[in-house]
Amino acid sequence: VFREKLAERAVAYDRVAILLGENDLGHVVWVRSARDGTSVDEQIASSARNLAAFARDMVVAEGGFRPDQVVLLGSVLPAIRNNTESGHALRKHVDASQATRTAKTLAFNELLRRTCAEEGYGWVDISSDILGGDGVVATQFVRTDRDNHLDSEATYELWMQKLPRAALVGLPVESSDEEA
Repeated sequence: VFREKLAERAVAYDRVAILLGENDLGHVVWVRSARDGTSVDEQIASSARNLAAFARDMVVAEGGFRPDQVVLLGSVLPAIRNNTESGHALRKHVDASQATRTAKTLAFNELLRRTCAEEGYGWVDISSDILGGDGVVATQFVRTDRDNHLDSEATYELWMQKLPRAALVGLPVESSDEEA
């Protein structure tokens, strides 16, 4: 299915943006680590390699996009503070704190940033923009009325500030504190 959609869009679009979501990173790597008897760090490295291979093999080689037409997006930081909160069934299998999950997400994003530099992909990340002084997502970016998910309006503005630069110039876009 992805091959078909990519082929359809290759005609109409000149960039592809790829994001591995926090659910993928905040849940799957811990479950696979426990299942496979590997460390979370090994799972994170494997996920980063797999995403890089997907971009290289599927989007560039098969999809016909050049590396400078590919933009990887930093995975969104975890906003859920307690993995056993009501309504978060996926996370009940993950006993890591929000601070630990955030640190692992930042490590994953760093691996992706390096991949972008090596492969010539664009890079967009809002992590440092939403990270609070306590090492987790700042409260102004968390919705308290909806199970502590990220506030899509607040983070949307950050993405919209960074994505056009990556799409227009094909260069890595760092967080705003690094742009000054």
